[in-house]
Amino acid sequence: MLKHFDHVTVAVTDPAAAIAFFALLGFELDKDVVIKGPRMDRYMGIAGLEARHITLA
Repeated sequence: MLKHFDHVTVAVTDPAAAIAFFALLGFELDKDVVIKGPRMDRYMGIAGLEARHITLA
């Protein structure tokens, strides 16, 4: 049985619409950054990674 979760990742094609949707549920924007570079490539296991990372809380 699931008792606690730390986070959920959702991949979307329209970040503005996703932010607006989750705002309706009470979430607020915490971070909005682009992740890239050798460190993130190693961490994610994807060469040449560049992604927008948005955190809502």
